[in-house]
Amino acid sequence: MRAKSAETGNQRPNWIQALAVFTTSAICGLVIGTLQHYLGLGVWGYGFGKEAFELACLEGGAVGGFIGIPTGLVGYYAVMKTRASNKQIALVVAGSLIGGCVASLAAATLSAFVTPILTLLLCARVKRSTTLRASSELNPA
Repeated sequence: MRAKSAETGNQRPNWIQALAVFTTSAICGLVIGTLQHYLGLGVWGYGFGKEAFELACLEGGAVGGFIGIPTGLVGYYAVMKTRASNKQIALVVAGSLIGGCVASLAAATLSAFVTPILTLLLCARVKRSTTLRASSELNPA
């Protein structure tokens, strides 16, 4: 079976799409987790500097990478139903990054539990707004 790209209509095998979602989710989780850890715990007492960033890469990045994989897979396949454009994915990732960093400033390590929920809510919101926009374009008032 082949999956259709939402933007271009190109056909690509499902396993390549799944591998892309898996890899992208891990990388995004790693980056978001690292920045959350660095900012959140930097404000809450670890400070900022090279050692704090290395700790953030090891602790926050590892946790973020592992949490990002199932969150990305559920968000893409279950919530967005594989009908996401690159723009929609970028909105979700940017929102998760900003929201996760704000959560880490407010709640430090608890943000690791908040960010996946936020990400899935963003997926649903982006999908809903796109669906509403598409239906209003089909049925102008």
